[in-house]
Amino acid sequence: FKQGEQSTLNTLTVRHRHLLRPLVNLLLNNFLEKSVQPNAEEPQKILALAEAAANKAKELSNDLFPIRKVKQYRYWSRSDLIKKHKADFYLNEANDSFTEGRYGDVFVPGKSALELYSSLGDEAGMGDVLHFLGQAERRLANYSAALAWHHRARAHAKQSKDRFRLGRAL
Repeated sequence: FKQGEQSTLNTLTVRHRHLLRPLVNLLLNNFLEKSVQPNAEEPQKILALAEAAANKAKELSNDLFPIRKVKQYRYWSRSDLIKKHKADFYLNEANDSFTEGRYGDVFVPGKSALELYSSLGDEAGMGDVLHFLGQAERRLANYSAALAWHHRARAHAKQSKDRFRLGRAL
């Protein structure tokens, strides 16, 4: 938003506060894509927009998780961002397998993503993978394994104070 458009931003965010977290995620994904490209054009502008949206989420919903996520992206090195990009690729592979009903194929890319997210301290990525692994086990009727993954997802979300993923894990 340009100077002088603050009132427009305020109106949009108050009316659509439920879209702030997805907006932060979209902007962070765009930042990541730009950051891993050679000669990327000013990914910091995208990160600044994500930070503004995260601050609005805090102001309107007392949701601190997006701010923590933006700070994490800000402090990651280029090699960390490349690792994050690779972890997201594995998560997308796991998601595609799940969506296509190939539940047994979720585990290899899912566990690879979990390992990378864990090494980065990426709370959101870890929470998403734990959820997918639990859902895949549930679809395969491995209920005790599904419960174990979901308990890990719940504990992780509670520890990281991520209300969205905590609600999903319940």
